[in-house]
Amino acid sequence: MSARAAIEPPKFSRDLGNGVAYSWTCEEPEGHVHAIECLWVWHDCGKILGPETVAPGERFGWRPSGHRAHTLVQIEPLTITASVIWPDCCGKHGFITNGSYADV
Repeated sequence: MSARAAIEPPKFSRDLGNGVAYSWTCEEPEGHVHAIECLWVWHDCGKILGPETVAPGERFGWRPSGHRAHTLVQIEPLTITASVIWPDCCGKHGFITNGSYADV
C-alpha cells in the first residue's frame, strides 16, 4: 500500500464528519444499553509514518482515540464529553456533539 492509497474506515463505523467516525465494540443482545466502554472513536490520520516505524512512508490511517474517561451524554445522535484527542498521531482534537465532530 502506498501513502496515497485510500484506507477504508473501520467495519460498522458511522461517520461523524471531518475524518472522524465511531463504532460500538459490543454485541447488541436484547436489552443491552450501550455504555462508554462499548464506544470506539476513530480518526483517519493522513500523517506519514517516519523512518523509525515499521512502515516508513505509509499513512497512519484509521486510529482509535482513548475515551474511557469520557461521559456518554446520549447515544443517538452521539454526544460525549469531554473532547477527544489523538496525541499519538497528528494531535487532532475536537468535540462530538449531536452526531457531528468539530475541531477545536
